[in-house]
Amino acid sequence: LTPYDLMSLQLARANLSHLAGTPFVEDLDTTIAKITASLPAKTANHLERIVQAITLHPRALRSYSGKKDLLLNLRKALLLQRTVRIVYRKPGELRSSNYPVNPYTLVLYEHGLYVRGYSHRSREERLFAVDRMKQVTLTEDRFEIPASYSSTDRYAQQFGLFEELPQEVRILFSQDVAHLMQERQWHPSQRTKKLKNGSVEVSFHAGGLGEIAWWVLSWGKEAKVLGPPKLVKIVTNQLSQSLKRYIRN
Repeated sequence: LTPYDLMSLQLARANLSHLAGTPFVEDLDTTIAKITASLPAKTANHLERIVQAITLHPRALRSYSGKKDLLLNLRKALLLQRTVRIVYRKPGELRSSNYPVNPYTLVLYEHGLYVRGYSHRSREERLFAVDRMKQVTLTEDRFEIPASYSSTDRYAQQFGLFEELPQEVRILFSQDVAHLMQERQWHPSQRTKKLKNGSVEVSFHAGGLGEIAWWVLSWGKEAKVLGPPKLVKIVTNQLSQSLKRYIRN
């Protein structure tokens, strides 16, 4: 390996720092250690500098270090296509519930881990947050993933995790943040149109209006929803409720 190969490997490791203490990062660390041990002295001398050359600046991370045993069972179930029994507690509920699940895929989204699969209890596909899993038991029951299932195609139509029928979304961003809209791709179907006054109109075809609304609100006065009407209503209601909280004080 060259120092540049090692730098790429360390960059991948840095981006998984939020999974420290899980089997995924432990296996990656073992792999890196094996590679490092076999390096010629000339390349190994660059290793410390390579590690120092990469800085990660994470925010609002979740810790999965206490989920090691749980993740070991999930990993095996995903690879061997075996049903698991998940003890799961939803937000706001005092008691956990049991869900027999056929896990189709592990979803990494904004430093969070989720499992999408078929819930025998709900008799449909569901998304389960690993944070809320209390226990995962591996069974001997094997399952087949439907031939029509494609996690890549599914999430390409959504803005975030929640599934809705895709709609045409149009948002106007001020000239102060126009460059950020032009430099980044927020959705695979994104189109960006620069206007004469320096502002930009961003449009894309996606579902998940609730998540889109929170994204728009994070830009404050720099963003204005042009459509669809339902998204305009969600955002204006949120702004109205927020303003009331400040007026009451």
